[in-house]
Amino acid sequence: MIIGQTVFSGSYMSPWFPRQGDSAVFAAELLAAGGAAIVTTVLTKNKADPDTGTLNLGSTNSLSGTPQVGTVLGTGLRELVRFSYAVAGTSTQWVHFRVLPPAWRMNGA
Repeated sequence: MIIGQTVFSGSYMSPWFPRQGDSAVFAAELLAAGGAAIVTTVLTKNKADPDTGTLNLGSTNSLSGTPQVGTVLGTGLRELVRFSYAVAGTSTQWVHFRVLPPAWRMNGA
C-alpha cells in the first residue's frame, strides 16, 4: 500500500470539496523529502464565487524535515474548501506527503 503522494517542485491544487462544519483543523504530514520543502495552504469559497474570489485561511509552516506535521485552524469556512501545495526546490527535488482528514468543528459549537 502506498500512503501519500509524491510531487516535484511547483504549485499544485486539490479538488474543491464541501465543508462539513463552520471551522476545522487541517493537517499535512511530510513523510519524505528529496531536498525540497512544502507549504500547504487552505482556501475556501462559495459555489457561486470564481476561483479568483477565494479566501486564504492560512498556511502550514514550511515543512522540510521528516516526519513533520503542519496544521492550520480554519474558521469562517465558506461552502467549498481546497488545498494549495507549494513545493520549493529545483526541478529534480521532491516531497512525499499526505493530507489528513479534516477535524471538523460542529456548527454552532
